Amino acid sequence: MTRPTLNIPEWILVIGFLSLLISLVIISKISAIRAQSILEVHKLIETVLVEVAGEVAKPGRYLVEKGSTLAELMQTVKPKKFADLAALRLCDPICEPTSLTISRLNEIVAVVRGEGIDPIEIHLPAGSRVLEIKSKISLPKDFDLTPLNSRRMVLPGEEIHLKRVSVRDLE
Repeated sequence: MTRPTLNIPEWILVIGFLSLLISLVIISKISAIRAQSILEVHKLIETVLVEVAGEVAKPGRYLVEKGSTLAELMQTVKPKKFADLAALRLCDPICEPTSLTISRLNEIVAVVRGEGIDPIEIHLPAGSRVLEIKSKISLPKDFDLTPLNSRRMVLPGEEIHLKRVSVRDLE
């Protein structure tokens, strides 16, 4: 009895299927090795859960890398204009799970400076406008008060510099 043999096109088909099978085995081994190395990298990076609420544009829970600073977290949560960050030590690293509630500033302090006068510290409600400072201070007539005519909001810790006007300008 003679054994049936494969024709040339059949041999080509068998070789093609074997090549495909070997390629799939090699690809799966490479993927497994890459996945293992990615898992090892993730094991090295420890994360900490931080919950942020209050005067921020993006409140919520954040997984941050252990050792990152509060300043980096604040870039992510975007504090609002009158968020009180004075109590936070922004350079401190985050090492353990934390919950932060950012409060709103109730009062801001602005300083008015000018030639020949001592700095005047003014306490204003948060959201006050620069033009409201005029009613809170009294200055000699020879000061140019036009910088206080602005309707923009006073920023916390802002310094406003006023200049003296010459006698000729007053007339």
